[in-house]
Amino acid sequence: MSEVQSLASKLAAIGKEIGAVDKSGKNAQQHYDYIEYGVVAGKIRELFDKYHIIIVPNVDSVSTDEIKSKYDTTGYHYVLTMTFTIINGDDKEDREIASWCGEASDFGDKGINKAETAGTKYFLMRLFNISEKGDDNDANSVEVKSSRKSSRFSEHDVAIAKLRLGTCGDLTELKNTYMSLGEIAVDPEIIKYKDELKKQLGGE
Repeated sequence: MSEVQSLASKLAAIGKEIGAVDKSGKNAQQHYDYIEYGVVAGKIRELFDKYHIIIVPNVDSVSTDEIKSKYDTTGYHYVLTMTFTIINGDDKEDREIASWCGEASDFGDKGINKAETAGTKYFLMRLFNISEKGDDNDANSVEVKSSRKSSRFSEHDVAIAKLRLGTCGDLTELKNTYMSLGEIAVDPEIIKYKDELKKQLGGE
């Protein structure tokens, strides 16, 4: 009987085989090309079948903020915390669990679906190092009025940092987590959120 290939070696092999992914999507509003979810998922699905890999997504939590378009239309910005379980189909005990985040803005009823699709797309792209300049955008980008001060950090990075801070159970953990954030710790929104959590945990 041949030796079962490990999950890690299978993922490494898939990464080598993926190659370049074309920017086949077109954003008509903001005039740029982007990598479509269907292209990413299609390529990876073929390789998952070849190497007997199973991936199980799960949405753990959903947070929602009201937003306004430049035309004063009310919509919502969704941030999902997600978990992806990657399983070796040849050895069900050989698996990895990864936490991730997905976000999207929508003025209809598809915000959660968009956020889940975006989260899955970018998780797969990061897992296999598929990247491109400007790949944080997609076909459904919308222009909104933002209450955030100008920042060099993306809303996705800020959301991830806030999720990390929000899981802290005491002041010591909050302090250590904040210190581990790196450069994004200086973002005004992160500082404000940290101070709010500090008060909630009994700090001055």
